[in-house]
Amino acid sequence: MAVRIQTRPEPSWELKVPEYFNFATDVIDRWAKTQPDVPGLWCVNAATGVEQKFTFQELSRLSAQAANVFRSAGVRRGDRVLIMMPRVPQWWIAMLGLIRLGAVPVPGTLLLTPRDVAYRIQAAKINAVIANADGVAKLNGFDGVRLAVREAPAGWIDFDARLRAADTAFDAGPTRSNDPGIIYFTSATAASRKWCCIHRLVTASATGSRRLVARLQTWRGALEHFRPWLGQGRVVELLRPVADGRLRIRTGCPGQI
Repeated sequence: MAVRIQTRPEPSWELKVPEYFNFATDVIDRWAKTQPDVPGLWCVNAATGVEQKFTFQELSRLSAQAANVFRSAGVRRGDRVLIMMPRVPQWWIAMLGLIRLGAVPVPGTLLLTPRDVAYRIQAAKINAVIANADGVAKLNGFDGVRLAVREAPAGWIDFDARLRAADTAFDAGPTRSNDPGIIYFTSATAASRKWCCIHRLVTASATGSRRLVARLQTWRGALEHFRPWLGQGRVVELLRPVADGRLRIRTGCPGQI
């Protein structure tokens, strides 16, 4: 006996991507206007238990100051900037500042060897770096723009000091949604390492379609960092100390934390 199976066709839908999009101005600044006092970033030091909370208004201001720091240091729109530090507040502020400026952040784990770092600098044509002390130690010989957090050795720009003194107003003009947004490298655990460029339109699309986010499996890790900020002002909680001493990330709505 023949059995006829009817499948329901997927509903048609159209994703409208704006010509211009910038995550810092279109998402963070929006929350800063509508929910200025809602915590947008909550960092907990796993070793000391010291907490740092940043409202969306503070994130907006700090990312504008960071953009001014990068621009005054010589970073321009389209420049590729390697970020080597843990997920401390400066990581998030630097990421948002570079996005606001129109530069392209290139996150790199501190587990990279100097050889791995050198490969990334060459392959991605890195113009500038920002790093903590552990990252600085792996960047000997880099002759581009160099910024350091917490401790700035000779020849490096003190990012924290510049950030405190930077202007809070910043306007670099609109960035196109198809401009390069973030560059990620694969771990190279199963094959030779590769890098992929996440265009700004991917982040723009994420704000308009949860369905598209689910389909972008290749880029899901890149979007994961900022996904909590896409939905109703969610809080990101980082570096939360737990019984086993490891670091974990949890997200939730402001009223739940």
